[in-house]
Amino acid sequence: SFPVAMIWDIIAVYNKAWQYSPDRILNINIFFMPIEEFLLIGSSVFGIACITVLFYEYLTKRRIIKYNYDKWWNMIKYKLFKYQNLVNIEMKNFLKRNLSDKYSPWNEKFNQELFTFMMQGGKRLRPVLSTIIYEGTGGKDILSMIKISLAAEILHNSTLIHDDLIDNSDIRRGKDAFHTRFEKWLLGKNVADAKSEAEAMAILGGDFLIFLSFKTILESNFSDI
Repeated sequence: SFPVAMIWDIIAVYNKAWQYSPDRILNINIFFMPIEEFLLIGSSVFGIACITVLFYEYLTKRRIIKYNYDKWWNMIKYKLFKYQNLVNIEMKNFLKRNLSDKYSPWNEKFNQELFTFMMQGGKRLRPVLSTIIYEGTGGKDILSMIKISLAAEILHNSTLIHDDLIDNSDIRRGKDAFHTRFEKWLLGKNVADAKSEAEAMAILGGDFLIFLSFKTILESNFSDI
């Protein structure tokens, strides 16, 4: 696997140098730019992973360390579920504090749908893995790390709302997408242009979550910032 990764590296680097040549074809270059960046980064990570696995295999064969898959897997599952539960609790508390305005039926519905969308599922891998890495590198303030890591999850969900709108997708995590729920609510109130209004609210919803992600950082009181 490692030679394959190195070949991709060579291709990506060659293309990187080629794009600066004076006789390059602009249209082809634009086509290859995102591909070369993906290959360069992806193959580098893949190569490092291959080296790590090979080194681990060497250590086990030389009996320097022993296989203990059950122990490590149980520990990983324990950490994942533990931090996932803590993330969900902190997420729920944060959203309740920041989505409580009821100035109008529209405002109340907007906050209600954002809260439902954020809490209707998701593996929470971004904050969970961030917290595990933080702890693994010697971090002690786990609760503060979980609070600040909510920023990544909220930002991710903001992109999902916009993504569903761009792709015209009505389903997210097996349930109605944000704009779909809003459209059904508006149709129930006999709003003439329910689809356009729902799309507008989805754009605002995604944008609002971006700002909430920044707020989690400001409220975290994380000592390492």
